Amino acid sequence: QYFETLQSEGARISLFRPSERIRGAAVFYLKRTISIIKEEERLKDFLRSGKMAVAISRKAKVKHLDNLVIMKTFPIGSRTFVFVKDNPLD
Repeated sequence: QYFETLQSEGARISLFRPSERIRGAAVFYLKRTISIIKEEERLKDFLRSGKMAVAISRKAKVKHLDNLVIMKTFPIGSRTFVFVKDNPLD
């Protein structure tokens, strides 16, 4: 539901370093493909590209990165995932 809200507001959403399982689940549940970002620099560039750029990632994969805002946290099994965006104040 949160994903759909972001999408209806015009957000561009990508997955950051998703596992094969998460990629497949995203296509199945969202009924569309989502772009994938594999490198940290590309993630930063994507998030800085506009106000409505959002990435979904495991929290462990982004918690060390500076200048990100966690918009929402949600569990999938034993792992924690987050929606992140660029922090415009930094």
